Amino acid sequence: MLKARFGNMGIAAKLNLAIVAVVLLLMLGMTVAINASVHNALTVQGDAFVNTLKEQQKEQEELLRQNLVLKGKSFADMLARVGQDLILNYEYAFLEKIVQSAANDPDVAFIVFHDKDGKPITTSSVRPEAFSAKNILEKEIVAGEQKVGSVVIGLDYAAVEKNIEKTVAHGNQVIAAAQQRQKDSLLRIGMSIVGFAAVVVLLIGAIVYYAVRRMIKPLKQAVANVRRVAKGDLDVQIVSTSGDEIGQMCVAMSSMVQNLRATAAMAGQIALGNLDVQVNILSEKDLMGKSLAKMVENLRVKAEQIEKGDLGSKVELLSENDMFGKSLSALFQKLRQIIGEVQSAADQVVSGSQELSSSAQQVSQGTSRQAAAVEQISASMEELASTVAQTADHARQTAAIATKASADAVEGGKVVLETVSAMQHIAEKIGFIEEIARQTNLLALNAAIEAARAGEHGKGFAVVSAEVRKLAERSQASAQEIKGVANASVETAGNAGRLINEIVPQIQKTAELVHEIDAASNEQARGIDENARAIQQFDQVIQANSAAAEEMASTSEELAAQASHLQDSISFFKLHNEGENVLPEQDDEICDEKYMLEH
Repeated sequence: MLKARFGNMGIAAKLNLAIVAVVLLLMLGMTVAINASVHNALTVQGDAFVNTLKEQQKEQEELLRQNLVLKGKSFADMLARVGQDLILNYEYAFLEKIVQSAANDPDVAFIVFHDKDGKPITTSSVRPEAFSAKNILEKEIVAGEQKVGSVVIGLDYAAVEKNIEKTVAHGNQVIAAAQQRQKDSLLRIGMSIVGFAAVVVLLIGAIVYYAVRRMIKPLKQAVANVRRVAKGDLDVQIVSTSGDEIGQMCVAMSSMVQNLRATAAMAGQIALGNLDVQVNILSEKDLMGKSLAKMVENLRVKAEQIEKGDLGSKVELLSENDMFGKSLSALFQKLRQIIGEVQSAADQVVSGSQELSSSAQQVSQGTSRQAAAVEQISASMEELASTVAQTADHARQTAAIATKASADAVEGGKVVLETVSAMQHIAEKIGFIEEIARQTNLLALNAAIEAARAGEHGKGFAVVSAEVRKLAERSQASAQEIKGVANASVETAGNAGRLINEIVPQIQKTAELVHEIDAASNEQARGIDENARAIQQFDQVIQANSAAAEEMASTSEELAAQASHLQDSISFFKLHNEGENVLPEQDDEICDEKYMLEH
């Protein structure tokens, strides 16, 4: 991706990027080197300062310890001198006060006086056994040549250690401050170097940009001109403003454009059909000029062949890719074929026109015989038309009768259906009457039973109920007989309805057949009329054929004359010496230059 982007960048961008990258690398190297040198120098200087300071701290620590020891020895000498008389005089109480007063010194941990036997004669709140031997000082108390006692002083190094810690802490602060100043110095120096490098890079970049811009500007103009030439625009004006390589390139491009203009003008003349153009070959390497001259010469030769009508000469192909030569060869071959066919056709037309004249006379005689036959057919068609018209009239009357019968049958079927419906309704009513008679019979039976229970008082009612029961039985019997008759009537009416329904489709089918017969008769009548008209037209055609036969005879004579004239015109073309296309030997230099252009 980066390689592709770099390849698509302009020359100015590439030069600027390369020079700026080199300058940045140099400045970066110089900055790193200077920064490393300064860092090493400051590091060495800082390390020396730190080492010196640490040595001074050690010397101060040792000096403080030595001062404490000297102070303890001086204090022990003084106490030994003071305690000599006190021990000799046994003034131990006063000696105790001296010890307590001296113990207030922060550098003294304890003070103990001993007699000559080494027994303590003063007390101390601190046990001497808790201290190491290096922290204890002992001084003998001598009177003359005789030891009278000793004083033991325990040194307290706490204050000294505290002072040493303060000194060390102060030294560490000084070292830290020195190291921070060193870092600040390194940072300031680094920033200064970076700033200087940035200024240098900007100055160099500005100089490079100006120089590259001055160099790239004519290149951009040259690229724009080349693009215009590549698009076919030869009106560009290329001006050289310098004598360097770019200026020389502009001069060469200007010469190239002028040569292209001259070549384009010659190509324009050739496109207008001017084959007398003289092609100027610029040099031995001018492949375009040589090819253009060869093309003009080849076109001139082909034009002369076409002008002379020489279709039998061989067409020499300039190369395997000579599409014009191949097309011209194919054209000559096709023309030879066409002209040969035209010559053959002209001969056939001459002989055919004679045969056509003879055939026209025969056609004229045949048309006369056909005209007589057509008149007989026309008379027969008139008689057939009269018969078909009478048949069509009878069919129309029969169709009307069948249609009325069909309508009457449909109406009778409807009446039968209504009768069946009425009989079914009567049968239902009779069923109701039969049910009433049965219920009346039951009531009379119940009344007789009740009258029997009533005894003498119910005899009259029993007689009445017996009469009612008889009347109900006769009514039920009559209703059953009427119901049977009604059911039989319904069945008879249903059979009659079914018969009528079966007859209706047959009557309708008959009516349809009669209508079809009527339609067929009408169709036959129309067909006969059309046949009559066709026969009349056929008669007209026969008359026209007779006239056309006469015209054809005269036309055949004219056609024979035109065919003879065509034979005379075609004789201009020469069809001899037909052969295959050949490839001539080409100039070796042109072949080499074509190979270089193709590869």
